[in-house]
Amino acid sequence: MLTVQSINLGFPVALLIGIASGVGVGLVNGFMIGKLKANPIIWTWGFNLLISGIVRVVWQGRQLYADSVAADTEYAQNAANAFYSISRTYLTGVFSLMALVMIIMFVISWFIHAKTSFGQKLKMVGTNYEAAKLSGINCSRVITLSYVICSTCSAIAGIFYAAFRQVASYENGTGYDFSCLTCVLLGGTLLGGGKGSVIRTFGGVLAYGILNNILSWTGLGTYEKYTVQGIVFLIIVWINTYSERKLGRG
Repeated sequence: MLTVQSINLGFPVALLIGIASGVGVGLVNGFMIGKLKANPIIWTWGFNLLISGIVRVVWQGRQLYADSVAADTEYAQNAANAFYSISRTYLTGVFSLMALVMIIMFVISWFIHAKTSFGQKLKMVGTNYEAAKLSGINCSRVITLSYVICSTCSAIAGIFYAAFRQVASYENGTGYDFSCLTCVLLGGTLLGGGKGSVIRTFGGVLAYGILNNILSWTGLGTYEKYTVQGIVFLIIVWINTYSERKLGRG
């Protein structure tokens, strides 16, 4: 919404404003969860609801179209066209820009998680918060940075999604929180933290995508698909809970 609303400032500036909003959300979430110890799932879902309400009030429930928001100047219209084109740009006519950005983000995330000291600290904080704190790790800072990274990635994905739909709306992304959580759990990440892999999460994304395609090919309706996805989610949560009990966390 902020990217489209700022389109008259030029596409690069509008893009940075949209990404900066994601950074801001990450800082708030990170402070509340890392510093004030708010429950991660309850706080983030509640904060998401708050932001959704603010967006509806500010824009009065309207949808934003970049070409309509753009002023009647060549510069603004070119910025709107650039916004629309990012989701439909194909490198060498085959590989989409969206897929390339997704792969780059996965590679960067894997490198941070597996090859940096921050990634190792993040694993320690997830495994045992108190032990990590006693070992000298600034747990609040680690948690805050992790939420900033997460929300920045979410902002980039949101911009691409709005460009793909050619409209910015508070309804964009509805249900994706559930889908993302399913993918993460399907990739083997534990709800209690301490175990997870970017590569396995990528595998979870692919598996969930394949499942959705299979459900579509079988001709199931929307409600039937929700039923199957709900069953899969519950099974994954049960397996996740069982794994945590095996680790002595249940």
